[in-house]
Amino acid sequence: ATLAERVAALKVARSEMKAAVDVENYPAAAKLKKVRDEAEAKERNAREASVLARKELAEAQKGERELLSRHNGLNKLLSAAGEEPSREKATKGFSFKSRAKKPAATGYAR
Repeated sequence: ATLAERVAALKVARSEMKAAVDVENYPAAAKLKKVRDEAEAKERNAREASVLARKELAEAQKGERELLSRHNGLNKLLSAAGEEPSREKATKGFSFKSRAKKPAATGYAR
């Protein structure tokens, strides 16, 4: 066979091999793309949910602050009027004492 015939035969064989590889890998590639698309959609949904949760948390904290300031303002009014205000200033119920007794994460006492 001449050189041109051999080159033509090689080209045909190469294109047939490429076609076989494409047919063999296409389902796997399609499956990988589908998995990737689903993962991206899940990530996008999680991001949107996180943003919503942050907004809800911020609104709740804002409401809580307003409530505390109203309560403390009421106490000031009552004490100014000579009335007995509620027992103590409203706080978020957070005690530093209980935290101070616990050792720090490093293992050393604070």
